Amino acid sequence: MRRLFLVLLISLFATNVYAGQISPDYIISADDVTINLLNTWRTTWTDALNSVDGQNIQSGTVSSDMLTDNANPVTRWDESFTDYVFTGLLAPTTSGTLVSTTTLGTAYVEGIRVAKDATSHTYTANTHTYVDVSKTGLYTYSEVALGAAEPSVAANSIRLFRVSTDATEVGLVTDSRQLAMNFAGSGSENFGRSDMYISVTTNDNISVWPGIIYHGSSRIAKTSIVSLDISTAGDWTTGVGGQAASTDAFVAIDSDGNIKITTTAPTFADSSANTAGRKRYIDSNSEYWRAIAWFRMDGVGSGNLNEHSWSNFSDGDVTNSTVKTRSAVTSTTGTSYDKVPDMDIRFYSSEGKQTRIEGQVRVSWDNATGNVGDSAIYVDSVLMENSEFSYVKDNLGTSVGKNATLNSIWQGQLSEGFHTIELHWKTDANVMFGADRVLIATEL
Repeated sequence: MRRLFLVLLISLFATNVYAGQISPDYIISADDVTINLLNTWRTTWTDALNSVDGQNIQSGTVSSDMLTDNANPVTRWDESFTDYVFTGLLAPTTSGTLVSTTTLGTAYVEGIRVAKDATSHTYTANTHTYVDVSKTGLYTYSEVALGAAEPSVAANSIRLFRVSTDATEVGLVTDSRQLAMNFAGSGSENFGRSDMYISVTTNDNISVWPGIIYHGSSRIAKTSIVSLDISTAGDWTTGVGGQAASTDAFVAIDSDGNIKITTTAPTFADSSANTAGRKRYIDSNSEYWRAIAWFRMDGVGSGNLNEHSWSNFSDGDVTNSTVKTRSAVTSTTGTSYDKVPDMDIRFYSSEGKQTRIEGQVRVSWDNATGNVGDSAIYVDSVLMENSEFSYVKDNLGTSVGKNATLNSIWQGQLSEGFHTIELHWKTDANVMFGADRVLIATEL
């Protein structure tokens, strides 16, 4: 009996018990250890363990590695969301010396919250140093020669930034942090992107605005505008000028963050050369480039840019849309469809995306009798079903020169690649005049 008592005493007080306190009856003498007492203890412990209040669990006593994957919140977080930096964890751009202090901050690495105090480090002169932080809060400083290839990210870590030094000081810090949480399965390989959109400023210049984008698993952040000139050979992926009249082309970025121009179309869905899925990657000059925008060089001279027929690939928060407007008076006597003068655009459509096309033209007739005007959307010389619109002039009265508006809308899925979109019109009799007109294509 005494041996049984000792076993119970050890099991009750020598093991890790994390619930709130319970109060079994006191034992005064060996004679108190009875069957009734042991049954009372059994009932007390059973009831207590089966109704533990979470508020009574001592802080830090149940760690994530003690839980199964089904119950482990760290595992669920890691499987559901990408790693990212919540705050801080960046060195200042310059320090005046080779010593620089990474700011305090918080990151999530493989599902684990990592909080770091400000940390000073002395960097090696004339090197590139890549700084990673692990899920245990350990900084790794990977040094390479200036201009050498980027090393792999340390095990169980995320990349924070790159420090460039000269002989005496930290001269530049390149930010590599992911600052926003994404769903892990949302396809950052293809679609992870914030801004980094293009605009056309002159007939030979493209501006790429700052933003963040993924190239494969590499996160690339650009903090300043990149200017590309289609007449400059060095702005092409091959280093050879590719400006040409009536030619389609792309703006693309490589894994090192270089942004260039190419006429090679995307043929791969990812940086591993898989072809199934939406095409975003280009193999040019023995290197994979992620396409971020498209454009058309027109037939003027050597091929110029204009205010339409260019846009961005529809990824992340960036949209793909282009518009063309004209106002010069034109006319038609055609009784079968022909193109409204200067109402054509070039447009790139992605696999699996819906495209909405809208065309509008203001018209009038030279005759007071009733006339009918029709408009329709054509894509690659094919009339798009359900895009036709008819207008009977009699609805406006009989005054010569009365205005009407022809509107045509089509929405559907186009094959992946470039398409020529046109607004067409026709009239049943007499001359139909047109003035203000617009053609819009948008990827939804």
